[in-house]
Amino acid sequence: MENYSIDIINAVYIISMSLGILLSISALIFGSGHGASHTPSGSSGSFAHSAGHIGHHGSVSQDGTMSNRVPFFNINSIFAFLIGFGAAGLITYGILKVAILSLIAALAMGGLFWYIVRKLLSSLLKGQSKFLTTSLDDIIGVTGTVSSVISEQRLGEVIYTIEGGTRAIPAKYKHIGEVLKGESVVIIGIVNGVALIVKNDEFNLKF
Repeated sequence: MENYSIDIINAVYIISMSLGILLSISALIFGSGHGASHTPSGSSGSFAHSAGHIGHHGSVSQDGTMSNRVPFFNINSIFAFLIGFGAAGLITYGILKVAILSLIAALAMGGLFWYIVRKLLSSLLKGQSKFLTTSLDDIIGVTGTVSSVISEQRLGEVIYTIEGGTRAIPAKYKHIGEVLKGESVVIIGIVNGVALIVKNDEFNLKF
């Protein structure tokens, strides 16, 4: 019976650590593709992808600024918790052979890993671009490229570069008609998080 209990405890730690490692590798492999063109640093990997993903979709606070706060249950932090929990549990149980002490050590180490990863992601977000903490009004007058058809009635998206970082924002055409994908436009205003745009030639004519 004692050996059976030991096997269960070890199995829990091994499964936790294995899941954390496998899921982290999966995020590294499959997560680095999305948003790569919008991540200014060009970094790959699950940490950089998470930071780029949050930065690209840009949560906007009530005062119109971009938020760089990492969610409490960030997926990479959870993976890190599993790795720390499993590794510390295995090591502690192997040395002390006391289940409750190994559980305490596992939870403490898992929590530490979770905290470190969240701090690392927050640092990545802060370091990617100063624009993350500036007002959306700062992009007024910036030239961008249409990534999907836009009209006065239909929202599309504009890709633009500011302070070395490539970003995207929902956009609406100021005039009647359409702006096709690939056309160059100028952002002339921001309304409820949506960019108001005109074509380059219209802007040069004082729209």
